[in-house]
Amino acid sequence: MSPQVIAAKENTNAEQISAGPLAEEFNGVPVIDDDSGAVIETGTALDILRAIQGGKKLNTMLARDIMTPNTSVLKKDTPVE
Repeated sequence: MSPQVIAAKENTNAEQISAGPLAEEFNGVPVIDDDSGAVIETGTALDILRAIQGGKKLNTMLARDIMTPNTSVLKKDTPVE
């Protein structure tokens, strides 16, 4: 687990968040609610590549448009078992 997590608000331009996963710096970005800061989705390199392969232009989309919904999130002190 990385202590420094890069997250994106749901209204962040999708092109802005694609650099890290596509450069293989990390595999995914938690997408957080603009108001509460709670994690609502996760965007992965695969999600970004699917959007590009589907002919979508990342600079015209928001993070929430291409991210994986219903993400499971654990707190840092959750036991592995």
